[in-house]
Amino acid sequence: MGCTAEATIGGRVNTPPPAVPADSDGDGILDPDDKCPNDKEDGLPPDPNDGCPNLDADGDGIPIPQDKCPNEPETVNGFEDDDGCPDTPPLVAVTDTEVKIAEKILFAHNSATIEQSSLKIVDAVADALKAHPDIQLVEVGGHASAQGDPMYNRTLTQKRVDAVMSALTERGIAKDRLMAQGYGLYCVLDAGTTEEAHEKNRRVEFKILQRAGKDTGVPRGCDAAAKAGIALKKLPAPKPYTAPTPDTSTPAPSGKGAGFKK
Repeated sequence: MGCTAEATIGGRVNTPPPAVPADSDGDGILDPDDKCPNDKEDGLPPDPNDGCPNLDADGDGIPIPQDKCPNEPETVNGFEDDDGCPDTPPLVAVTDTEVKIAEKILFAHNSATIEQSSLKIVDAVADALKAHPDIQLVEVGGHASAQGDPMYNRTLTQKRVDAVMSALTERGIAKDRLMAQGYGLYCVLDAGTTEEAHEKNRRVEFKILQRAGKDTGVPRGCDAAAKAGIALKKLPAPKPYTAPTPDTSTPAPSGKGAGFKK
């Protein structure tokens, strides 16, 4: 029979101390308690003691490698919702078919006077058109809710878009780039009768009709407006368009040098 010799001290078995558990990733959390023994704990919530780095510290569902603002949650608002940053959508976005406004242009009650709070939208539309000289013709379309007298609404929407067009020309937009058309209550977005539906239908739209020397073919009006006798204004022939030449000149250095004068 075999036997095992054990070291003794004073007649007692000398038992070696238990091995200290390893900490493979050196994050201070021993491997038996470390859910990610090969990845260092970063001390971030939701659990700063589980031994794992948090790949979504702000809890917005976008992991840190893709999250440009890892400690601030994304604002989901339809504008750059995948960059991981809180943001406010721009007042105006230029698409292939329209100059899309983020807020409505509001008017005084039963009036064509643009509310002071909406002038920033008009400013933004003007800035967008200046930044896109290839947009050669835009329809400023006015729409009312399906309430009240049809002729009154048609007249009011025309006056309102005329006011918007005037405001844009005052901000430096050439009049021949704009076409104002009031559609009254005929081209509704929501056929409901709730106040929410009525509010949705009251709007000003900016449709791009001609761009870079071509008609865009963007639809205008609606069947109901046509049946009511609202004739679409005839489009002019598209003007030839030449894209601006980028300025590639190198600015003169500041300070004393070529062309510098005190």
